[in-house]
Amino acid sequence: MKEITTSARGNRAGGNGVFTSKQSSQQRKNLRVRRLLLALTIWSGTAVMAAAQHFSEAQSPRSALDFQNRAVTRFERGDVNGALADCESAIKLDPQLATAYFYRGSLYYSRGKSEEALESYDQAIRLNPNMAPAWYNRATLRLEQENYAESLPDYDQAIKLNPKLGAAWSNRGFAYMQIGDVQQALSDFNQAVKLDSRQPLSYFNRGIVYYKLKQLDVSLRDLSRAIELSGKVAVQNRFVIGVNQTPADMFVCRGIVYKALGKADRAFDDFNRALKINGKSALALHNRGTLRQQMKDFDGAISDYRLALEISPDAWEIWFNRGVVEMLAKDFSAAIASYSKAIGLKPDLIE
Repeated sequence: MKEITTSARGNRAGGNGVFTSKQSSQQRKNLRVRRLLLALTIWSGTAVMAAAQHFSEAQSPRSALDFQNRAVTRFERGDVNGALADCESAIKLDPQLATAYFYRGSLYYSRGKSEEALESYDQAIRLNPNMAPAWYNRATLRLEQENYAESLPDYDQAIKLNPKLGAAWSNRGFAYMQIGDVQQALSDFNQAVKLDSRQPLSYFNRGIVYYKLKQLDVSLRDLSRAIELSGKVAVQNRFVIGVNQTPADMFVCRGIVYKALGKADRAFDDFNRALKINGKSALALHNRGTLRQQMKDFDGAISDYRLALEISPDAWEIWFNRGVVEMLAKDFSAAIASYSKAIGLKPDLIE
């Protein structure tokens, strides 16, 4: 991935808790998903399959490479079923054609069939262990499945084969961040930025690391740079999985930093800008609620928490924070109900 994003865990009560809450599967998919990015050719360690771009449907494929190249053409035209059938034909004609397995893996991924995609990448790597994109895609799939430690050796190998692949450094940094190795994450994000200073995701993730390290001014700088670049991402390889972060999430995270710096007006503005981009962002609603709570706008905070819970009803942090503000508003029965819901979702809160 899918270069990937984030979601970091936050504090419990009304705090900055918001690289945060437990999200629905659809929200996590939106945060971490990692759809195939647009490009026409497969990047491999040995060759670019440029001919695949020009394969005519009028031609009759005769060889495994013909079928593979037509698969690329069909995928570009939106015919995923036809592309998969051609990959199968290519593999049947030449079971040792590693790139056909790689293409098939990316096609399966585009259909949401992650396990089948992993099996295809396994085959591609077995046949050609020098294919950096296969290592990278397999690592990114594992990252998307939250198998962070398992993704690291694959990213290591992708970087060994292609040290200039900034996305691999960025994603590996994210994996390190998720397992708690913040310093290694920072090192990887620094390298990713050095290799590609125009990709917003590396700045975004590095901004979160600086936030965790309480270097708020540097965090703010990186998050602002990520927002500036977010609409200028270069087109990338369609067959290489990419992790994206939405501009709405970037505004939310910058708002969190502004809040920590005591700049409530700017934080409020960023949360509103995030919601203008994505009105269904539980992350933005939750954080705006915590800010309203801090400003003693209890009705506004409760309203934001209610809307956030309609989107993400299993987020214990939001239930807990709503309980806090209901206590402050002296609505004790509502607070007990909210706390009970939070404890039901996270029993160790009472330990």
